[in-house]
Amino acid sequence: MKRLSFILLFSFISAIMTFGANISELKNKAEQGNAEAQYSLGVCYRCGDGVEKNLEEAIKWYKKAAEQGYAKAQYNLGICYYNADGVIQNNVKALAWVCAAYANGDNGATKAIRIIRQKMTSAQIEQALKLAKSYANGIFDESKESMQLQIFQYLDSAQQDNFIKF
Repeated sequence: MKRLSFILLFSFISAIMTFGANISELKNKAEQGNAEAQYSLGVCYRCGDGVEKNLEEAIKWYKKAAEQGYAKAQYNLGICYYNADGVIQNNVKALAWVCAAYANGDNGATKAIRIIRQKMTSAQIEQALKLAKSYANGIFDESKESMQLQIFQYLDSAQQDNFIKF
């Protein structure tokens, strides 16, 4: 399986450049809801920089930032799902998060989209695109009722033609 780890290294360097080595300041900003700080804290936990390496904590902080529309966190979360880093491997969620990152301006996500799609059936790709659309609409609950609502919103969305086409 191709690993998409090179972007995580770049993310680590970016996080350190943004916040330096002051982890307590970074945690404080992250806890206050700063998406960039949440993402950077996730990178620190992913790489073990300034904190003990903890993939579950990395996922937690990536998800908080991703749910605010922070493209780098969406991308990293997608890659974690693809590589099974701290989560159960799930190509549908991987593609959904990477597509959300692309929709939020991460043009570098196109390579990851191509790689992930190669491992999926057309039904899985369709499911991932619906999930990405729900993420774009701010719906992150994956319960049965929420999924039905997401599908309804997807089908009724006037913007569906402007979403990612492949």
